[in-house]
Amino acid sequence: MDNNFKDNTTWDLPDEVLKGLEEQGVVEPTDIQREVIPIALGHGDIVAQAPTGTGKTLAFVLPMLAKIDRDSSKVQALVLCPTRELVIQICEVIQNACKYYERVRVAGLYGGQIIQRQLFCLRKKPQIVVGTPGRLLDHIDRRTLKLSDVNYFVLDECDEMLDMGFRGDIEKIDANISKSSQRLCFSATIPKAIKGLIEKLLKTPAYVKTSLDGEDTPKIKQYYSIIKDSQRVGALLKVIDENSYKFVIAFCNTKTRADKLFAALKAKGRRVAMLHGDLRQSERTQILKRFKARELDILVATDVASRGIDIDGVEAIFNFDPPTDEDFYVHRIGRTARASKDGTAYTFIDSNQVGYIPSYQRKVGNALEFIDLGVISDSFTLPKDGSNKLKDVHDNQSRFFLNVGKRDLLDKDSLVKLLIKFTPLKIYDIADVKIRDTYSFVSVIKGKEGGIFKLKGTVLGKREVTVQEAKEEEKPACKDKSAPSGVKQKDRTFDKNGKKPRPADKNSKARSDKAGKAKNGGAKKDKKSQPKSRKGKLSAMFEDELNNSYKINNNRRK
Repeated sequence: MDNNFKDNTTWDLPDEVLKGLEEQGVVEPTDIQREVIPIALGHGDIVAQAPTGTGKTLAFVLPMLAKIDRDSSKVQALVLCPTRELVIQICEVIQNACKYYERVRVAGLYGGQIIQRQLFCLRKKPQIVVGTPGRLLDHIDRRTLKLSDVNYFVLDECDEMLDMGFRGDIEKIDANISKSSQRLCFSATIPKAIKGLIEKLLKTPAYVKTSLDGEDTPKIKQYYSIIKDSQRVGALLKVIDENSYKFVIAFCNTKTRADKLFAALKAKGRRVAMLHGDLRQSERTQILKRFKARELDILVATDVASRGIDIDGVEAIFNFDPPTDEDFYVHRIGRTARASKDGTAYTFIDSNQVGYIPSYQRKVGNALEFIDLGVISDSFTLPKDGSNKLKDVHDNQSRFFLNVGKRDLLDKDSLVKLLIKFTPLKIYDIADVKIRDTYSFVSVIKGKEGGIFKLKGTVLGKREVTVQEAKEEEKPACKDKSAPSGVKQKDRTFDKNGKKPRPADKNSKARSDKAGKAKNGGAKKDKKSQPKSRKGKLSAMFEDELNNSYKINNNRRK
């Protein structure tokens, strides 16, 4: 097989496109490009599984450019992807490839951008449209986008789109496309959900795979360290300074964690910015622009940045919080070692999170190595300046109270995993988790509140989990710490009429105690007389994964 685009007579790609590629230094096709392009130049459907950074964007862009009619004013090719950042990236790849291939018009459609600007682009009659599902459906409903002439349909980062709940939107968009059109599905993983979608939308597709499990990942050196949460900032800075890293990404599981890490690094004088889903599109674009221009050394991000963002030259990835899903791990570390370059990934865990490592190992072919970072003296604390104080309850979040906490052997990570395991919630839906001794608070993105109630009735230890809405976290008004005052319940400091009783003197207290003993026959209430729980014995659901840190019963209330 030929190793050079220009020398290969079988590629059948426009000379102007090849000239543009050569100018960018793209001469030799990658493995995924060698496999996909010849098939895509035909008319067959394709399912391509490949990790990020392997050149899959050009794998579907180059055949697309060879197929479109540049003299036509109709939309002929559609690329569907999960995020705004990925839309922008794909449009840039197309425009760069068309530097000498004139009369190709492309429109990027995504949420967060002024609709008038997109309408202006559509009035220019683009042959290629790249967009997110929600915004594409919006334009279809407005009748500003017609897809009946599309003959080349690409689903990029398909697993991500399904994780974000876009399957229904994908099927609605597909219903507007001719059944005879060619369909290409690109994904880093192929779970059962994608297989079902493939069976419905694609016709006897060809399967192409560049190995995700060990073949492409060895160029990423992967380490994990057992680090206390209070020492992770110090560990992060120690690794950065000892290796002279100047271009790294640190991932956190929640926005609140990202806020805290950003504040701590900023206070230490580091050139750092933060990327998460609450930012406006203009802010996110500006941050990525500054990071790519090397104006920043550290990018703190949530999983919104783990997929679809192509940033060359990232030296190291830090999982400041270990991802709760092995697929998230793969996508995070895929931000480094791009374009045939080497990279390094570090994952920080504590003793309660060691169960994550085997799942990562299975995904990447036992590539993770333990590394001892030595003595870490620094602490993970926020600056005392009040201007850096974080707001835990945001306008776009709803907070809930759970009657389980540290005494039930729960920590933040185990509770997150519990929520993902037993509810429809995804990691993106969980904004914040706070663990107290006998209770917990969970903040959920608005619109996803119904999912958390699926946890109600689960037995954890000896407790049946209850879920209540809570407006704010306050100190409990009574000695029973399992019941914070922010939750509606009986307040033992008030009588049944809602009035606060007068403080009783010692004599009245003695009389009350004496009367109470007489009423109860002078004996204490026997615990055995208490009604027993209707729940059965517990099963050890996470015994292996969480190193026996807690046991839960997966039997639900019927």
